[in-house]
Amino acid sequence: MRPEGLGARTTLYFALSLAQGRGSIPSPLTRLELRYPANLGIGTSGLGFATCETEQLEAIGPGSCPAEAVMGRGEAVVSVPIGPRTISETTRLTLFAGPEREQHLGLLFFAAGSTPVVARLVYPGALLPAPAPYGGNVSIELSPINVIPEGPEVSIMAIRGTIGPSGITYYRNVGGRVVPYQPQGIVVPSSCPRGGFPFSARLTFEDGRVATVGTAVPCPPRHRK
Repeated sequence: MRPEGLGARTTLYFALSLAQGRGSIPSPLTRLELRYPANLGIGTSGLGFATCETEQLEAIGPGSCPAEAVMGRGEAVVSVPIGPRTISETTRLTLFAGPEREQHLGLLFFAAGSTPVVARLVYPGALLPAPAPYGGNVSIELSPINVIPEGPEVSIMAIRGTIGPSGITYYRNVGGRVVPYQPQGIVVPSSCPRGGFPFSARLTFEDGRVATVGTAVPCPPRHRK
């Protein structure tokens, strides 16, 4: 998050590195949870104005989804050991608003890469509540990826992306004309907790390990309209 000031609108930026050392490959990730501060206005951001359907996204790809369903973009570096070699590639990520999940905003994460590591995958997620000092949790469920049957699974080495209007274009009808526009963005709270706005990531791995990392974004000045 790089807000211009308190009460302003912004885009969330996140970046995680999962590798433990040079050449090491972590256990495959099964769940990723990104927790964000209380009173952060994702629900009033104008993002996810439309909904993408899971089946269409899996079968056809992002072209089947309304532009107004896009909520963010990013990329992930993935690796898999095949024989004596380790094959890595960078996959493109797109975050869509998806069908509601248990009365919470549903999310769909679309990963597009090339063979042999990742071709086209859809991961379900949801915007969930989170305990204090957080206000919400972007939760992503990750299923195993096998390059070859009975072979080793793909591991995520690093992931980064955005949730917000940066790089996103929506469209609306104005007087019979289709006009492009950018969503307003995520509203930064009008007050900042001592120590800054808290963020954390909770990562669950296939081998049972759970890792949590956290940071705080310094308090910006009050936004001047």
